[in-house]
Amino acid sequence: MKAHPLVVFLTVVSVAACADRLSAPESVAAAVHKASFAAAPGDTSTFVVTPNGYYYRNCVYVLGAGEAFGPNGTVNTAHGVKHVLAGCTHPGPVAGSGAAASSPGVTGTTTAASTIPPGYNGWAESYQWNDSTTTLRHMSARFVVPILPANAYANTYALMYWFPGMQNGYAVVQPVLQYGDNGTWGGAYWTIASWICGAVCEASGHTTVNVGDVLGGTIDASNCVAQLCQWDIKTADSTSGITEWLSVPRDWDSTYRETLDRYTNADGGVLELHNLGGCNDLSGGEHEFSQLVFKDSTGTTITHQWHGPIVDPNASPSCGYSGTIKSYTDVVLTDSLAPLLGVYIGGPTYVVDGGS
Repeated sequence: MKAHPLVVFLTVVSVAACADRLSAPESVAAAVHKASFAAAPGDTSTFVVTPNGYYYRNCVYVLGAGEAFGPNGTVNTAHGVKHVLAGCTHPGPVAGSGAAASSPGVTGTTTAASTIPPGYNGWAESYQWNDSTTTLRHMSARFVVPILPANAYANTYALMYWFPGMQNGYAVVQPVLQYGDNGTWGGAYWTIASWICGAVCEASGHTTVNVGDVLGGTIDASNCVAQLCQWDIKTADSTSGITEWLSVPRDWDSTYRETLDRYTNADGGVLELHNLGGCNDLSGGEHEFSQLVFKDSTGTTITHQWHGPIVDPNASPSCGYSGTIKSYTDVVLTDSLAPLLGVYIGGPTYVVDGGS
């Protein structure tokens, strides 16, 4: 798939989704996630800023304790089954929000760019490779929570996302580190969550993490039948022992193709920005994604060299984005800011395969 600033997601959001953190999820059938349709009582805002651009709030699904995705666009809860997929009125990212296009075969929104806050929305820099002959079914990576930006974000929708991930032409899956408020959770602190976004966006709950915490991100496909797979995305704080786990069964939805077994594009490390005011809004210095492992459907580790850093010439703020490829398992994204302080790594120096 052609590299683009953002990919498409699915979304319905909730602040209450963080009530219980998962150290080890149960089976998909035993509910471990949650979906809700508003950020908080009385919240009437239209959009959520996902790691793939702006989405209508009724197209974002955030899972939490006691709930799990079921077949055909449903969510299993302690009170019965919710049919949530039909509630998405405008699938795909909002026009002008930084996403290149809607998912193939899905009618995109026609919302004018003026309906979202002005400012840059996109992938400022990234490392990627694509192999149309490869079907990716596993990713794992290690990264560290960086220092806080010099400027604390005062506005909702001012955001910085860091992540590795995979794309299949219809969706992107990613373990995500977030700074800022996405319209549902966040603020002047770091949080982690797991996402899969195509025409709609699905997310796990979220957890606050600290500077220097060691993070592990994993993506795994299983139970693959007729080119559809169950996808498990885990974003783990190895320092605190907390994991945000998102599990999407293969029969959740065939229309929007998030579960399609055709992930061929690898994202080794991405910096995604939304509506930042200047370079002091960045965390500064080097941001390393190490122990990168991508495996195909046979379990074979793929050793392609990375393309990049791919820098968006329109990225704003423009802060001298660059990077270093150390190996096929290790890439570094940098900017022109000197680190404000050294990051103390307060956790394991490795990531256990499996995301914990």
